[in-house]
Amino acid sequence: MVMSRLYLTILVAMGVLLSACGSDSGSNFTPLQNLSSSSNSQNKETDKKDSVKNSTDSKVSNALVEYDSLYDSYSGDYLRTIRFGMYVWMADNASNKVSTVKSVCYDDDDENCSANGRLYQSVYADDACPRGFHVPTAADWEALREFLVQNGQLEKTFNLVLGGYCADARDSLLCRDLGSAGAYLVAGNGIISFASITQKPSIAIAKRDEYYSLRCVNYSYIVAKKDELPVCDTLSSKYLNSFYVTDEKTSFRCTGNRWVDDFSTACDAEGMSMVANDTMYICKYGEWQVAKITDSRDSCTEANEGKSYTFNGVPYVCKNNAWEEFSSVEKSFGLCVDSLMGKLDSIESVAENMSVYKVYICDSTGWRVANMIDVVGECDSNRTYETTEYRSVGYVCRNEKWEALNELEQELGACTPKRQGLIDTTRAGQDYICDSASWRRTGWLDYVDECNAARLKYTTSYANNRYICLDTGWHRMSTLEMELGICYKENIGQFDTTKSSATYICDSTGWRTTVVDDYGGKCDSTIMNKIVAYGKSSYYCTGNAWKEMTSVEKTIGLCTIEKSRTCEPINGQYYCCYSTWISTNAQDARFGTCTSLREGEIQKVPDTAYVCENGKWYKGKIEDYAGPCSQNLGRHITYMGQVYGCIDTVQWITIADPLERELGYCVGCNDHLIKEYEGQFYECISSRGRSWWRTLFQLEPDSNHRKLYRCDSTVTPGTMESVHGTSFSQDYVCDYKTFGNAWKMLSLSDTIAGKYCCEDMLDSVIVYQTSKYICNYSTLKYYRWMRYN
Repeated sequence: MVMSRLYLTILVAMGVLLSACGSDSGSNFTPLQNLSSSSNSQNKETDKKDSVKNSTDSKVSNALVEYDSLYDSYSGDYLRTIRFGMYVWMADNASNKVSTVKSVCYDDDDENCSANGRLYQSVYADDACPRGFHVPTAADWEALREFLVQNGQLEKTFNLVLGGYCADARDSLLCRDLGSAGAYLVAGNGIISFASITQKPSIAIAKRDEYYSLRCVNYSYIVAKKDELPVCDTLSSKYLNSFYVTDEKTSFRCTGNRWVDDFSTACDAEGMSMVANDTMYICKYGEWQVAKITDSRDSCTEANEGKSYTFNGVPYVCKNNAWEEFSSVEKSFGLCVDSLMGKLDSIESVAENMSVYKVYICDSTGWRVANMIDVVGECDSNRTYETTEYRSVGYVCRNEKWEALNELEQELGACTPKRQGLIDTTRAGQDYICDSASWRRTGWLDYVDECNAARLKYTTSYANNRYICLDTGWHRMSTLEMELGICYKENIGQFDTTKSSATYICDSTGWRTTVVDDYGGKCDSTIMNKIVAYGKSSYYCTGNAWKEMTSVEKTIGLCTIEKSRTCEPINGQYYCCYSTWISTNAQDARFGTCTSLREGEIQKVPDTAYVCENGKWYKGKIEDYAGPCSQNLGRHITYMGQVYGCIDTVQWITIADPLERELGYCVGCNDHLIKEYEGQFYECISSRGRSWWRTLFQLEPDSNHRKLYRCDSTVTPGTMESVHGTSFSQDYVCDYKTFGNAWKMLSLSDTIAGKYCCEDMLDSVIVYQTSKYICNYSTLKYYRWMRYN
């Protein structure tokens, strides 16, 4: 009962595998013959366009079946293998005798083991296979059967012998069906039996005490697409490692009953290879990678010397026992072989929307760029004056060499002896004549009669030009001569003007443009500074050459010795004469140039002062104009339009009060000074540290009073006068230099001393009634006599 259940399980598993292999939708094996023919038919049109494929003899590593061998550590021999698709089958039945697996020779005859391999029991049968190989599954057997059915000529290569089978019978070995049937082990304790590999085999459960043939299998572990992966189930997962899928560029492992991406390109099947999508892949250094030509199983040897192959889409040729990649030219034309010697071919490229062709020739050195001789042949005496075209350029055979036609020859053709005397016209309307084997521009003599004495001064036109017959021959008239006439000897020195107002003179050289000398004579010291008009300008003689006058010279005249160091203004700009007119500023023109010798010099003009500093005149400060404030106490002046006053010894300050701007500061020597402004009289009063102008109402305009207000520069400085009113009597002094046009009221001390205390009297001492008085400047900012003993 147990055996029946096991048998049923194996049959169901095999049925699933066989149906998966045989169906169109889920097949994991497609015979290489079908793949090859399908690929060829699909790429037929592509191959026609693919010069690389068309130029090679065949493909490397694209054989339907690959034969190889591996070293067997059990026997110490090399065992043959056969590859197709993803399968690597042993080419012979297993014959190793190992301790872990019971095995026999048919009829215990060693010769049968040598001829057909050993027979094994199913238990531990994998141990009899070389490392990496195992007992094939039912799917593996079905794939092999389909391959051999479609490629019958390979059946003998696989050598699936009908080796029969044996069974233990008590103390003897019973064997049967040698030569008439083959019974091979199937993974999962099964067997497959057939009388001919082309017939559908029968499947059964292996019996424990029976012995069967063993053909080991392995996988390349690489497929092109995911749907080419083997069926993943519990049974097959025992034997399957990770498969690399080239389209996915990653490996998949069988987990449970489905394939799972393991995100790796690692491999264990070192040396395994496969061609997928015209690309060979190989397991190398533990990683799946695109193979190199050196990985190909097709070696470059003397036997295939000169043969060309395509490997991974790249064409190679076998030379000197090494693969050599095609050059770019060989990829286009194929190899340069004896049958192509002397053949020309070209490669087209596009530049600036135009097709450009590069021509090559096959010779003993291989393909090389063709030269002109290769294309059109030699230029020899038999081809003299023959013309041809090469690379869109015209050539002519002259002097036994090909000469490129110049631009004119390309338009008119080569000038040959047969065309001598021929006149032709270019597209631009220019006439040429073929003369002495070359084209030249036609001349007057090619069209007209000889110029002789009878035709002197005769003119005529030709090709938009005017000609005249002179005693020297035909002369082409210039545009100027056509307007002014010919410059004859009898006309030398004659002036004439063109319509454009250009003036010319006739001299021994012909008409020439006039120069200043023609109007003013030769410039020398005798006519120095002479001015003449020439053209639209004026010129003057410098003593050795004529020089055009500048706009400045035209306005203020020439800079002569008589005007040396004088300055003249033009529109606000000053010019000074220093051998020539030099542009300068108003200050240099007014004060002279500021030089280092004049550094610090001050020049005063009304209301302004200028200081010479670092070679330039600068507007000075008020101190430069009026002196320090300490020397001008009480004064007020106008500087650069601004009124300043000096109220103390520190600095000049601007005067804001209109009355102070007119009368000055009420301070210092101005104490008790009386001034008139707009018909009103004011007196300077200083008291208790304050100073101010006080309006006078109590003064009566009597005769003496009026006399006081005629104090001016005509009065002797220091003149004192007394004024007696109806109710007062007061002494005054007139000092125009000190106080200006105003009378200053004297103090009692001033009257007694006969002197008024002011800046000039500062620190002076007088004696009055045995007491000493000194002229001092008080803290109240006015001057007075002070007792000090």
